[in-house]
Amino acid sequence: MMNEPHSRNPVERTPDTMTPAEHSQIVTAAHDYIDGWYTGDAARMERALHPALAKRIQTADSTGTLTVADMSARELIDRTAAGIGTSDPTRRSEVRCSTCLAAPRPSASTPAVGSTTCT
Repeated sequence: MMNEPHSRNPVERTPDTMTPAEHSQIVTAAHDYIDGWYTGDAARMERALHPALAKRIQTADSTGTLTVADMSARELIDRTAAGIGTSDPTRRSEVRCSTCLAAPRPSASTPAVGSTTCT
């Protein structure tokens, strides 16, 4: 039997075919993730994550050797609640501003609408 796709109803979306509602949902999830982590708001982080999240993180151990660690949605939510991400408040602005969340373009020939200005 072939592997099933990640979604039972996969829909390919690109910035050119995304609806404004879909774009808004993506922006909301991105802001919930970023702002939740950097403010210690576990409820926002939980809204942003799929319950079956399998996050991979590259970290260095005490000797400098790089390793890959796994983290579940629950672990990330718990770390958010513990305030792990709140230690560097300026990082939130840097991450938020470097995330491209411009509104989708109605067509390939139309420039992106909206602003990438951070709020």
